[in-house]
Amino acid sequence: AGFDSVFLQTINKLHTYDLIIMQYGVNLFDKPSDVKFDWYYQPMKKSVAKLKNCFTEADIVLLGCADRSFRYNNEYASAKGLPVIINMQQKIAFENGIHFYNTFESMGGNGSMVNWVNSKPPLAYKDYMHPNAAGSELMGKGIFNAIMIEYNKFLKTSKQ
Repeated sequence: AGFDSVFLQTINKLHTYDLIIMQYGVNLFDKPSDVKFDWYYQPMKKSVAKLKNCFTEADIVLLGCADRSFRYNNEYASAKGLPVIINMQQKIAFENGIHFYNTFESMGGNGSMVNWVNSKPPLAYKDYMHPNAAGSELMGKGIFNAIMIEYNKFLKTSKQ
């Protein structure tokens, strides 16, 4: 919500955008016990609304939080608060009439970051938070393919 609306509208006049992709997720977690994200909801909802208002012709996609693991009982596992933040992101997208992409599920869901770290070759770094180049490429292809599926559906319905 801290974006300058006049600046954003000026950008839109100079370079009309068709698509805006927003992502803000794994850095929400400071501690393994984090499960309350009430502080996130209103500011993120305002940010989405401001972008919609400034870029009226653009489609907006909110990428949900990717998997992020912490050590629980001497084993790495998906962060306990992930379902809370992903549900909140879905709600923000729905309430603002924008698209939502479930990055967590596209990675493989619960425990996927551990699987990515341990895969051969690895798809993520041993910080259990960030994908490496191979993992990032895989995520990018997943997002691209999801967008193209929706685009092709649009083309079929617009020809009818």
